[in-house]
Amino acid sequence: MTSPSIYRAYGITLESTYPFRFSLSRASGAPDVRIRVVDESPRPDFWDGARPVHIESQGEDGLADAIFLNDDIADIAVLRFASAADIYIGRETIACHLKKPHLTDALEVWLFGPVLAIWLERRGVLALHAASVSVDGAGIGMLATSQSGKSTLAAAMMERGHPLLTDDILAVTTSASGPVAQPGYPQMRLWSDQVQRWVGEADLPRVVPHLDKRRVPVGVDGFGTFQSDPVPLRALLIPERGPDAQDVAFRRLSPTEAIMECIRHSFLPQSIHALGLSAQRQEALATLVRTVPAYACIYPDGLDRVSEVVDAIEQQVRLLAQKAA
Repeated sequence: MTSPSIYRAYGITLESTYPFRFSLSRASGAPDVRIRVVDESPRPDFWDGARPVHIESQGEDGLADAIFLNDDIADIAVLRFASAADIYIGRETIACHLKKPHLTDALEVWLFGPVLAIWLERRGVLALHAASVSVDGAGIGMLATSQSGKSTLAAAMMERGHPLLTDDILAVTTSASGPVAQPGYPQMRLWSDQVQRWVGEADLPRVVPHLDKRRVPVGVDGFGTFQSDPVPLRALLIPERGPDAQDVAFRRLSPTEAIMECIRHSFLPQSIHALGLSAQRQEALATLVRTVPAYACIYPDGLDRVSEVVDAIEQQVRLLAQKAA
């Protein structure tokens, strides 16, 4: 049997025997959660009385992407990806039953996206859908849905020397001094045009076979640098490409607007609600936006203008730092 490896991501320690293709930071010590890939459903009797608490979408085969709970095993939730996989999310173990072996790459995307986001939220940790970099020792979270510019801006800021914190999940914990941005893992996922712009013609592996999105290693022998230690969270930005925008503009969001944007830019918000975590999340978000300002960042479209956007973000962040000093 393969000896388990210990990794660090999102502020937690993970143990797994699975040979991840993602670049993960190695760690040591007792794990917070163990990840297992199994050949069979780990609890065949789970489905006796299991009930769907939320269905995201219906597949062609009649099965659904859904969250299930069992009335008798309340500490375990199952994230079912139609007929492809059932992933059992427990407090100490995440067991992955992959029904279609050719979807191994997709399993990693699911694990380091919605699965760990749900695990973190159940532990009381905010999991925002965001890319984040460290600017002068503080985290800047760029919240956005897919293909809205967050990874482009993160890559452009990394080109300036700002280390990557995370490319997909921004895990936010609390400390005596305020909210803390936890590092993800030293890898980005970029579309081919982004790879050509910042990395060159490197022959990088696809994230999943059917998408032209590439795995970009960060750090040693890769692109940019990685911020491996947690840092204070200084600001949240909601990037908005403005087709008619001539300059970069920032608009401070009210606390209510900021909370709504954080909910909108999160993983499986309806599933989180169905799992009974909405009140917990609302309270955590209210605490977050009281101390961390959130801004809409409207900027001109086009890679040829991205340097101007980075200039403006750097200036805005440093103004915030001066006010906090």
